[in-house]
Amino acid sequence: MKVFNNEKLKKLRLEKGLSSRRFSFELYKDQGKGIASQTLDKWENGKTVPNFNNAILIADYFGLQIQDFIKETK
Repeated sequence: MKVFNNEKLKKLRLEKGLSSRRFSFELYKDQGKGIASQTLDKWENGKTVPNFNNAILIADYFGLQIQDFIKETK
């Protein structure tokens, strides 16, 4: 089964030195809004996954493709 790689998201965010709150606003800075940092925490902890549009924003932010955030599970 293929799932969103929440560990990769957290690793990349931390490598950039961004807090959850800061990153949540960085994703939407061009739109003048953000997502709740609690939502980002849920994505990073694997409790929920970002929808397709948010996954694209995440990949774009890090200069990656959405496929880079997909991992295979057993």
